[in-house]
Amino acid sequence: MSSNNFRDVHTFDGTLGQHFTSTESFTPEQKVQLFSDFRDKLHSDTAKLMIQSIIVDLDNQNNIDSSNGVDSSDILAEICKKVAAVDIDLIFIEEQIVDIALLGPCPEGRTTRFLQIWQAIKDC
Repeated sequence: MSSNNFRDVHTFDGTLGQHFTSTESFTPEQKVQLFSDFRDKLHSDTAKLMIQSIIVDLDNQNNIDSSNGVDSSDILAEICKKVAAVDIDLIFIEEQIVDIALLGPCPEGRTTRFLQIWQAIKDC
């Protein structure tokens, strides 16, 4: 597949907020713990660095996708909670996180990919 076939994540700006509702409210401290535990399960250095960036960005609002009214770290928290509770193949998730790092690390890119992951695993 050539890169010309990839859809710009900004195509979805303003439309994604309706597809996600948090099941609980996570404090920044809870998110740091969830994300750190999740990061420790990953093998890819690129994926680990992306998760670390998300942890750092908890302090500076770079996880907030204002176009869609979603905090991408809320979606990641739900993903991490699910992964901790259910045996889920991390290879698929790790590949998506690498794609975030390489193709769309902006808040909208994070939201789009994390929503795709969440939709794939939420009913597991």
